[in-house]
Amino acid sequence: MVLKILLGRGRSGKSAEVLRRIRENGDAVRSVLLVPEHASHAAEVDLCRVCGDTASRYAEVLTFKLLSSRVLSLTGGSADVTLDNGGKLLLLQRTLHKLASSLRVYRRPSRRSAFLQSLLGLVEELQAYAVEPQKLLEAAQAIPGDGGARLCDVALIYAAYLTALTENGRDARDRLEKLEEKLEESGYIDGKDVYLDGFSYFTARECNILRIMLRRARSVTVTVLGDSRDRELFAESVRVRERLYELARDVGAVYEEQELPANRGTDALSHLERHFFGDMERYAEKTEQIHVFEASSLREECEWAASEILRLVREEGYRFRDICVTARNLGDVEDLLQTVLSSYDIPAYTARRSDVLEQSVTTLLLAALRAVSGGFEYEDMFSCLKTGLALLDAEETDMLENYVLKWDIRGNMWVRDVDWTGHPDGYGMEWDDAAREKLAAVNAL
Repeated sequence: MVLKILLGRGRSGKSAEVLRRIRENGDAVRSVLLVPEHASHAAEVDLCRVCGDTASRYAEVLTFKLLSSRVLSLTGGSADVTLDNGGKLLLLQRTLHKLASSLRVYRRPSRRSAFLQSLLGLVEELQAYAVEPQKLLEAAQAIPGDGGARLCDVALIYAAYLTALTENGRDARDRLEKLEEKLEESGYIDGKDVYLDGFSYFTARECNILRIMLRRARSVTVTVLGDSRDRELFAESVRVRERLYELARDVGAVYEEQELPANRGTDALSHLERHFFGDMERYAEKTEQIHVFEASSLREECEWAASEILRLVREEGYRFRDICVTARNLGDVEDLLQTVLSSYDIPAYTARRSDVLEQSVTTLLLAALRAVSGGFEYEDMFSCLKTGLALLDAEETDMLENYVLKWDIRGNMWVRDVDWTGHPDGYGMEWDDAAREKLAAVNAL
């Protein structure tokens, strides 16, 4: 029983080292490479590239969900229904209805989908962190006032929901919960080398599964993003490492850590990675690796990104799957970005789960309601118009937005039964036929 931690900053070669070890072991030992859901296909391609055509004889790439399928196929239960998000919402709604008379705060819960989504998110988080309903109830009873009453209701709902998942002889529990229960019995990872690559943290349920792996596998290797010399910047990684060491001590496993040397490349990206945080050091050479584009609006940012993607594909031979678009907060830009990419015929996969409340139709309706009830403010109006479902195309929306920003259009100015009269190019500009045509087009929009 050995826990090995591979520690390193970005681009230090942690994934490459894992693949090298799998190739080096070869047929001598079976290996399992566990990766996050979104990385499974790329990991399979990399495994074949590094280990060759015979890799499948001794190694496989799995996610936690795929591992649960393997285990349940051995121990029974793979045919059990696992509820999708819609089924969970319906079951939760039924649970609330049955419990109504026993609840205090949620005796008359909201029937809105958003409330149920929020409550389901809380329940799933409690499941992910393996919180027992009884312990949650005991903790809630020790809290005075409304907060304690609310938490007591949540504990009762949580307990009833878990019970409902297994009533009438079925087992519709989460697959990770079943995996934790059956992994040791299945013997699936006994004597194997298990590698976990690409995870930034582990939930309590996943930690329980890791504990079983540490007991049954020949070795468990985990890659961790971090740097032992910069604990503040990689504080989350420090917590993950400490938790892993704690798991190893719990089961009496030996643990060791190897820190891979930081990427010492002299290119601009390597320089940026080293100096973005901490002491600033100017990069003296000219570079084509990094470009800064300043846009006047979020739509302009998305349009520029789309044009760059097409240029890379058409002129430089890239494939769409080679390109990634990231954002600080994907929720703020996702709908607009998807609309723009679609208008450019660019196929795009969003690497996160979304529900119906995040789709453009709902955004259109909610933004329209906010606009009417909030006095037709700029943000609400153009959240609605930029969904691509408001009968205006991107060019027309931009024309209207530019005019609204120039003349600070808001409130009743939107609904007066008179045309706007300001010059479309701004205050003090001369009128000509082109300006009058542009103004007429804005008023028509």
